[in-house]
Amino acid sequence: MASTSKVIYETRPWSLGATGVTIGAGTTFALDTTTIPTSTKPTASLGTGISALIDIGYARSISIMFTGEAEDESYEAAVFGWARTNEDTPIYIPTLLAHCYPVTIGCAEGVAGSSVLPDDVFLAQKFVIDTSFIRSSPLGGVPVLAYNAPETISASQNGADNNTSILRIELGWGIEAINVKFYRYGFDSSATGFIYSLA
Repeated sequence: MASTSKVIYETRPWSLGATGVTIGAGTTFALDTTTIPTSTKPTASLGTGISALIDIGYARSISIMFTGEAEDESYEAAVFGWARTNEDTPIYIPTLLAHCYPVTIGCAEGVAGSSVLPDDVFLAQKFVIDTSFIRSSPLGGVPVLAYNAPETISASQNGADNNTSILRIELGWGIEAINVKFYRYGFDSSATGFIYSLA
């Protein structure tokens, strides 16, 4: 009898990815070509429109919930993955994994005393993704990028529009880390962020 093996992935609790990131002003997600590729692992500080890096480790996928500081606000979000080459001084290659526009914040909010989702943070109720990012995996036809859309369900079924949208990205791309860049056309001082779970 042939032996079989099965890999079991553990879903990890939701963790804070970023909070208080000032939405940057601009009209494009194009990266500065003078820094691509880069020989050092990219760094980012909060408040510049881009989150710090999230190391992926051995995760199979990452799920993201976007956040904001007020109901009904909206913005753009781009998720970038970083691929590392195998050499003494690695080269890091940025890859745009998802572009969400618009991300719309709903009425679901955090809880006082929470370090991950405090009560001054609201979760995104919906977002729209460019369909060019949604592809089926060659193994089993599972989408490599997917999201739920609770805003399409009637209010009586989804708790008066209190549900949240989750973006899920399969990480079979040789990606080592991700970060998120936030944009809104023109100047805006509101802050945003995201929470995430690995599996």
